[in-house]
Amino acid sequence: KYILKNKPGAKIGVLYQNDSYGKNYLNGLKTGLGTHKNQIVDAESYNLGDSAQVIAAHEVAMRAHGADTFVVFATPQATIYSLIDRTAIGWSPLTLVNNVSANRLFALSAGQNGADLNGIIFDIAAHGWAGSQKEPGSPDNVAHANPQRRLAKFDERRSRAYAKYAAMRGKRVPQAAE
Repeated sequence: KYILKNKPGAKIGVLYQNDSYGKNYLNGLKTGLGTHKNQIVDAESYNLGDSAQVIAAHEVAMRAHGADTFVVFATPQATIYSLIDRTAIGWSPLTLVNNVSANRLFALSAGQNGADLNGIIFDIAAHGWAGSQKEPGSPDNVAHANPQRRLAKFDERRSRAYAKYAAMRGKRVPQAAE
């Protein structure tokens, strides 16, 4: 629904895992697009364990088919490869990552290995780290212009939580009298 509302003329390229997991996501996208499912210009499947080069070859094919929107229905390793590779080949489509790989650690890993994270929309319904769930319709729940700044904010929170935990762990808990 996001694509139909925000990029109605999208030419969609899909990377999906070649098993029931990936095929179910692909079929769900087609169902969601309804009469617009012909906007999928290329759907490329990969096998679990495929190399970054194999993933990149799929992305080159999608770009050659004119895809300007990239939907990733992949497990974390393939997602990380895809984000790094799309940057390496100079392809900057609107990118949507499914909930399985919408984890800040995976995004950080991709970013630390050369992926440009700008313009990537992570499915935050399950993970909430990319947006506030207090306002479900808010633009903050979709994409951020500066995801690195947003991720840094969560690193600060994590550091404070670790410090608080360490302080609590260092305190002695009174023993119950026998």
